[in-house]
Parts: sequence; structure tokens; C-alpha cells
Amino acid sequence: MSDENGNSEEALGAAQSIHRILLGIGMAAAIFTAAVCVLMMAAFVQLRARDPLDDPELVRLREEYSADMENEDLQKRIRWLDYRLRTVYFRDQGQIVAGGYLAIAGAVIMLTAFGVGAALQKKLPMPSDKVTEETFWGAISSSRGWVTATLVALVVVAGYLALGTDTNLPSEVSLIASLPKKAPAEPAPNKVKPPAPAPTDDKPAPEPKGPGAEELLKNCAVFRGPAGTGYSTAKKVPIEWSEKDDKNIVWKVAVPLGGLSSPVTWGDKVFLSGATREKREVYCFKAKDGSLVWTGTYETSDDASVDYEVYADLEALMYAAATPAVDGERVYAIFANGELVAFDIKTGKALWSKVVGDTTDNMYGLSNSLLIFGGSVICAFDGDSCTMNRFDGATGKKIWSTERDDNTWASPILIQTADKKTLVINAGNEEVSGWDAETGKKLWGHDLLMGDIAPSPTAGGGLVFANFQECGIFGIDPKGKSEVAWAIEELDQGGLSDTVSMVTDGKHLYQYNEDMLACMDAKEGKVLYEHAVDGSASYASPAIVGDKLYLFSGDTTYVVKVGPKYELLKKNTLEEYTDSSPAIVEGRMYIRTEKSLYAVGE
Repeated sequence: MSDENGNSEEALGAAQSIHRILLGIGMAAAIFTAAVCVLMMAAFVQLRARDPLDDPELVRLREEYSADMENEDLQKRIRWLDYRLRTVYFRDQGQIVAGGYLAIAGAVIMLTAFGVGAALQKKLPMPSDKVTEETFWGAISSSRGWVTATLVALVVVAGYLALGTDTNLPSEVSLIASLPKKAPAEPAPNKVKPPAPAPTDDKPAPEPKGPGAEELLKNCAVFRGPAGTGYSTAKKVPIEWSEKDDKNIVWKVAVPLGGLSSPVTWGDKVFLSGATREKREVYCFKAKDGSLVWTGTYETSDDASVDYEVYADLEALMYAAATPAVDGERVYAIFANGELVAFDIKTGKALWSKVVGDTTDNMYGLSNSLLIFGGSVICAFDGDSCTMNRFDGATGKKIWSTERDDNTWASPILIQTADKKTLVINAGNEEVSGWDAETGKKLWGHDLLMGDIAPSPTAGGGLVFANFQECGIFGIDPKGKSEVAWAIEELDQGGLSDTVSMVTDGKHLYQYNEDMLACMDAKEGKVLYEHAVDGSASYASPAIVGDKLYLFSGDTTYVVKVGPKYELLKKNTLEEYTDSSPAIVEGRMYIRTEKSLYAVGE
């Protein structure tokens, strides 16, 4: 059956259905657009009422700074709060702008649907008794005009709010510049100059002398030595060994007391620390045959911590978790009770000891390994306070101590920048920071990490690298004021490490987490590959020797070729598990297990 124009009822029914669908789309878009506009206007009112520069806490800090204009910590807190307030402010402003675009999109959809529907309606032979305001679709059809007009007005207002409102804030630099300045001193009357001060014999204390760079490079004097980064240029280090087949196992000796600390070496000697809650010792072994040369003990101070916590899963190892350091004359060790001790390298006699701080508030146990700088020892301490410290190696006298704003279970490293500064690099919650090793002055910091930080930073190719689970992997240029060169938020296949440190040869950067090895371009931060390894990573961090990468997984060590593609070279086993990072020198690798010390060599 057809109408007077020859159209079939089926065609008319389809056209009417399309017309109603268009009306429905238009009305849904209108409702959506109206809701977005109302929310935008409400958000705009709230944003205008909340000026971040008038935040009560910021006002209070600025008033405090007015009374104490030499306080650099207050200025830092003002900068940090200013950054937080700006972040929230511009996030909210961004949401308003996004809402403006959504409103415009909704209006376009509404106008298109209503326009096409109106054009279609003109071609439909709809009697007026079927399209009246008494019917649902008739009501929608007849209300298109005022709905459109109202929505267009709302969108115009919302668009003005989103795109035409001045929401600029003064920059951080101008904010700090606007802080009250110290009034200039009143010029002194024009009188006769006072006499010059009498000469004095007081001079800055001379820098303590220590080993040269060549001596440090020949030895593994600190955790992941020689620079604390896990990279070694040692030659003739074996890539294959087996305790079962007695292949390349030079010797194996029992260690009297347990510890998570790694071995360190100097010349023909290997050193380890071991401890329980009641007893703390340092051991010296002959590199040639593993025989025990001496055991260093000392009298514990009454000021040392007693009721302190250690990580329960590794309790037997955590009382000596921080790796010692050696400078050719003395061996330094720090224990979970907060005591730093120096021993004579030849006799094992305790030369001096001092309590760096109270470790009662350290919930896992002290694990920050020591560094050698000249004739001094550098110690990052976490307990009742978080500090970076430098002590004279010969006397134990404090050279400097600087408070840190972060806590960490990672170990610092030493680097030399392109502008010839020696920096202590520390990774903590929340900062990766650089400190002048000579003066203890903090030079820069980047808020990149958050949580109980355990992976230590590493460095190579002019960059510093840091990582932590759910935070990312970061490449940082350490020179000058420093800047973040690149960042990787997450990996496609594996997670980010919560304990194991990364390692680099300056070209390739490796992370070994659980059973996944990730290789990245160290300069650009581009992921080159991710490869599943048979075994899961232990607490021991990987090492690079020349063009070989060593991965430690319980009783197994995987040797992988350094490069942009994964290539397994060897798989080696011992009869005991290791959670300590190795000490690597010419022709040898020293591996500590839960009960023993191994010398691996050809």
C-alpha cells in the first residue's frame, strides 16, 4: 500500500523511525551538553574562589619567611607548596577546558541531529494529529527550537569560561622574587676605618689523604665497586663455573656470622662483615686461599641502639646489611645498631667507633653501604634522622653532616661530572639528589620516587639512573643544576624493581626484576628488549664486566652478552643461594652466600 506520492508504508515507517532516532540523539546530546555546561560553571566558580596564591598554608610560610629571610628550608617549602598548588589549579583549569570542548561537541551533535531530523520531517506526510504536543515524539519535535536556543546560549557561556578566562599565575621565579627581601644595611657614617683584624693561624683543615684513582680502580673497595655502579673493567673474569663439577671454584670458606653485606677487596685481601643482634664482626680473608687472617671486634657503645627493627624475612642477614668500605689503610663497617667502626687493615684492631644515630625508627634495618672519598668515609644514615655524613678516616672526626629530606634503604654512589665536581648521588623517598662530596652541600634534587626505596642509583655515559616500582626509570643529567634527560613510566612485559639495582656500560642500561630482564638505550631511554629469564632475581644486583652481564638468581648466575639483543652465554650454579652482590677484580669474582664466601676464577 502506498501514499499519494507513491511511497510504500514500509518506506514511510522506516523514515519515521529514522526521524525519531535523530530526535532521540539530539535530545540526549542536549541533556549531556546541558549537564557538562552546568558542571563547568560550578567548577569555574569554585576555581575563581580558590586562588592558590592565597592558600592559608602558603600565606603562613611567606609570613614566616618574612621573619627569617636567611632560612633556605622555608624557601624550599614555599617552592614545593607552590608547585603542588599550581598542579591542582591547572589540572582543574584543564578539566574546565576539556569540558568546553565536550560541550561544543555535544552541541554540534545536537544541532546535526535536529537539523537532519527537521529536514526529514518536511518530506514525511505526517498528519498534524500524529505530530502534536500531546504525543511524546511530537513534544520533542516541537521543543527543538527552544532547546536549541537554550543550549547554544549555555555553550557560548561555557566556551567563554573555558577558553576566554585569564587564569595566569605568576611564575615560581616571580613568586619567590616577590618574597620580602632583607633590608639593605644602613650605610655606616663616614668615619676612620677600623684597624684590620690581627693575623691568625687558623686555617681550613687539610683534606684527609687517601688512595688514588688508579688504586681504587684496581680494587673493589665499596659496594658494587670500584665506583659503586656495578660496572667493572677487570680482565680474565670467568664466565663459566660449577661447584658440582669443581670448575673454576678457587676456594670456598665458611663465614662465622651472617650478613647481607657484599665482599670488598684491597690487594691480596677480601673483607666481609657479619653480625647478630648481640655480636658484630669484620673478617679479613687471604685472596689466595681463603684463609682467615683476622677477625675485627670492638666494644659496643652504650649509646648504640638496642630496641631496633630489622626486616623479618631476612632477619639473620640484616644486622650486617650495609657493605663495608676499604681505603688501603682501614676497613670501615656500619651495623644495624647505628655504629660506624674503623679497623686497621693489617691487624684488624679497632681504631675508632662512633654512633652515627639512633636506628630505632628504621623499620627494615640499616642497609646504606659506605663510600670512600679521599681519606674519608661517606655514610648515608637513616634512623631517628636522615643525614648524609662524611668522617675523617684516620680519626673518625666528623667533616660534615647534612640533613636529608628523604628516607632510603638504597646506597649512595660517587660520580665525577663533566664540570669536574665529585658528587654523592642518593636515591630516596621522594628525591634523587646530588651532593658535593667535599662540602656536603646539596646541589640539586628531583622528586621522582615514592615509597620504601631500595634500588641504588647507578651511572654511566654522563648520566645518572634511578628506578623504583610504580614510579618509573629515569635518566638524569647530573651536571650544573641537573635535569631529567628521559623517563620510562612502565615496561610492557615486566614490572619495575623494588630492591635490585640497575647496571649500565654507558650505552645499555639493564634492569633485572623477578624473572624479566629489560635492556634500554642509556642515552635515549628507549626499551631495546624485554626477555624472560628462567630464574627469578635475588636481592643481589647484576654486574657488567667488559661486554658480559652477570645476573644472580638464587644459586644460579646467568651470563648474558651486553648489547641490544638478548644472547645467553652461560648458566652457572653453586650449592648455596646468594642475596649479596659480588666483588669483581682482575681474574676473580667473590660471591657471598648465606653461610659461605666463594672465590670464582680460572
